[in-house]
Amino acid sequence: MVWKASDFERLDPKLFRGFLAVMRTGSMSEAARIASLTQGAISQQIGKLEERLGTQLFVRTAQGIVPTDAARMLGEFAEQYLNASASFLERLNVEFESMNGLVRYAMPESCIHSPHFPMLLERRREFSGIEVDIALQSTEMVYRDLLAGEIDFGFTLQKEHETQVTHYPFCVEQYGLIAARQTKLDTPANMADLQQLDLIWFPQAEHYLNRWSEPRFQAVANVQRSDFRVRGSCTDLRGALAMVRGGLGMAVVPLHVVADDLASGAVVCLDAQLPAVGCQIYIATPRDKRPKARVRRVIRWFLEMHTDLQPVPEQFLR
Repeated sequence: MVWKASDFERLDPKLFRGFLAVMRTGSMSEAARIASLTQGAISQQIGKLEERLGTQLFVRTAQGIVPTDAARMLGEFAEQYLNASASFLERLNVEFESMNGLVRYAMPESCIHSPHFPMLLERRREFSGIEVDIALQSTEMVYRDLLAGEIDFGFTLQKEHETQVTHYPFCVEQYGLIAARQTKLDTPANMADLQQLDLIWFPQAEHYLNRWSEPRFQAVANVQRSDFRVRGSCTDLRGALAMVRGGLGMAVVPLHVVADDLASGAVVCLDAQLPAVGCQIYIATPRDKRPKARVRRVIRWFLEMHTDLQPVPEQFLR
């Protein structure tokens, strides 16, 4: 007899239970015990398998029940089928269950003021079991916690640790030199001019100043707080912006953070007439660790907000 695919399609996997028990024990009575079936039920299952395959599976001898070559082949197939089914169901359950639980990520404070965060909360309504834990911290601390396994992913203002971290372009953040509306100054023409201004300091201030200064002054900048006349500082970006609005000093900040203040005239952008200066923001994930399904889902939501930069990678679509 030539077995065809249609012969296997007629096999009912429920018939494998009694058959495999006989294969393992070589005894109908012992097979019935371990399979929790009657001997009659096992004989019936084996009979149906033999009928559908058109061949004998067991031979009774004085030494007991002996499997035929066909039975050995079927036994190998049945074991592989049941193992694959169990593995598939286990993965499916893990993936489904993992849609319920905590997603931990970190980002610079400016990111929380972007429109992306409300968009994330809106998308999360589809999966009410997902909880979100967000830390607002510097890029350096984002990498520290990511490599330590304290967070699932993070937003960074530059690429670092590329042997340990995978970066996905997220969006471009544009920067401007912001001052109170009553300020009557021109945009500084060089670093010396900038160093004569009264500035407000806050977390990531040096990053924004460096990224803003490099294209403005056509030179590589590596500034730090001691290079400037700092008139006020705050560990919270909102507090720093309040100082700017109050006229205490100026600051280079992401423009989306002050969009409402610029629209209302509470602050002005001194370099508004010049070409925009921006910086690529990345989503960083551990390179050697596959994120859980709920983490991949949240990252996918973010990446779908800016498909103009790149298509959403396949691993986040599955």
